[in-house]
Amino acid sequence: MKTMMFAGAFALAAAACTHAPDHTPAVAQIDGAQHVVVRAEAGRIWWSHRAWTEPHELWTLPGEGKVENLVVTRASNAEGFVVSFDQNGASWSGSFGEEQKPAQKTTQLAKRDQ
Repeated sequence: MKTMMFAGAFALAAAACTHAPDHTPAVAQIDGAQHVVVRAEAGRIWWSHRAWTEPHELWTLPGEGKVENLVVTRASNAEGFVVSFDQNGASWSGSFGEEQKPAQKTTQLAKRDQ
């Protein structure tokens, strides 16, 4: 019985490895004193101060397609960050502050003109 369970677990793990590239999240980051990591994963955009700290949800992704060209930059007023990305042929952007809490998003996610 244990052998069958082990074989089943191995088969599932092997299948997961063959599909992993389809589920690789898009990641962008700013290094330095204000290290920020932004990820597109599980249908949402997340941010954290470090890759290993608890992520905070920013927005639900506008579509189902792959996120490309994910970029996070310091806002021009130096009091927050701007996130931009492409999905399904459309460009999107939004901003958030350094002390971001879920109820205090600076902007909603908006489509950018190309």
